[in-house]
Amino acid sequence: MKLNSIEMKNDLQLAPCFFLIQEDNLNQLAQKIAENAVDLLSKNMQPQQKLYNNAEALKYLGVCQATLQKYRDWGLIEFSQTGRKIYYTQENLDTFLAKNKKEAFSNN
Repeated sequence: MKLNSIEMKNDLQLAPCFFLIQEDNLNQLAQKIAENAVDLLSKNMQPQQKLYNNAEALKYLGVCQATLQKYRDWGLIEFSQTGRKIYYTQENLDTFLAKNKKEAFSNN
């Protein structure tokens, strides 16, 4: 059934929609979309963390190979492993140090 160029189908009204957008308005719209996209991306992107290999982690923590292996085996420090390579993020190392921090005694 047709009523004044609006087609009726299953109680839904479908009408052709045409928008006339002037070039200036289109450019402004494109600029706003670009600004919002950049804003969203900058909010969602986190700076990439430095990865430490095993040798660098040993030096950073000041421990020997066996001690670091024990920390991993005992689940005291988080790490990532790809094949035989083991990596630590700055956050992994700093979290481990913070968890094992001992407060100074008060000598009053």
